[in-house]
Amino acid sequence: MFCTTAVAADLYVSPAGSDNAKGHKPDEAFATINHALQRAEPGDTVYLLPGEYQQDIRTVRDGLLTKPITIAGLKGDDFKNDHSVVVPATVTGGGEGRIVQIRHSYIQLQDFVVDGLSGDPVEPDNIRDKLVFVHSEEREEGLRGVRIERMILTHAGGECLRFRHRVSDSEIAYNSISDCGMHDFPFERSSKNGEAIYIGTSFKQWEDGKNPTSDADVSTRNRIHHNIITTRGNECVDLKEGTTANQVYENQCTGQLDANSAGFNSAGNGNVFRGNVVYGNAGSGFRFGSDKKGFGIENIAAGNRVFNNAQFGFKIMNEPQAQLCGNHFEDNGKGEYYSDQGRKYAPAARCGS
Repeated sequence: MFCTTAVAADLYVSPAGSDNAKGHKPDEAFATINHALQRAEPGDTVYLLPGEYQQDIRTVRDGLLTKPITIAGLKGDDFKNDHSVVVPATVTGGGEGRIVQIRHSYIQLQDFVVDGLSGDPVEPDNIRDKLVFVHSEEREEGLRGVRIERMILTHAGGECLRFRHRVSDSEIAYNSISDCGMHDFPFERSSKNGEAIYIGTSFKQWEDGKNPTSDADVSTRNRIHHNIITTRGNECVDLKEGTTANQVYENQCTGQLDANSAGFNSAGNGNVFRGNVVYGNAGSGFRFGSDKKGFGIENIAAGNRVFNNAQFGFKIMNEPQAQLCGNHFEDNGKGEYYSDQGRKYAPAARCGS
């Protein structure tokens, strides 16, 4: 009796393809991404050939820690246009509010565009609400091992990218994210929804029935790094109550439009912000705190460059914070920091001094 080991497969999708095709070669591509995902097993990659995909995406099954299921654009020389530029695959959605829904663990998105704008941007109905939504409505333990990297995410009515309910050990890296919150901000609605990256669940939503549990959303050990974010909505990164031990580093953040918030916000405890550049925001550079007692504390911010924000460099609403040091400030409208409880900080001082 012989044992066989499954070999990872490459599956191909093209706007000009057919779901009756075999899908294992570019010239035999499927037409729909979800058709390919129905066939993808752990370790497989679904490649998107260049073109526009007017489709929504729904994951079907988990990958594995060492064998994730990947959805990826192509970067090879065979897919360059006449100007030697690789033409990206662009997913614009099929009409639902959420274009990409990741409902399983160990899923990767790489090297393609998700664009929520379909038609004239002056019409709110032409803008999809959320671009990538990572959430299991069934698993109490949540999801883990999701990676979003080298993506372009643009034009969302609400959040561009959302991790909800105990998403852990995941990574958001090397992405370009822009124009979030287009339903609220350009159209001047009363709400201020429009984060580029939203991690967790606000305590005001813990009991709304959308999570498998009604307690704090402990989304943890996620890494958010080397992203270029021009939100033109609300926060670049927003970590909600219950989040902890998330690492946010080496990101560029600008274009935030809510004067009461900030480029980077932590309402969670023990989150870490290092080496980020945050500038040109209508709010503060950083905001730590929450309307719920016991949250928004023990955060770390070190080695960040904070300049030309209209409010404060740091806006500290709850105490204590674990460490504010080694940050560089220039021309923030109301100064380096504000503490709601009057605590003294030296956020520009050398760390360890």
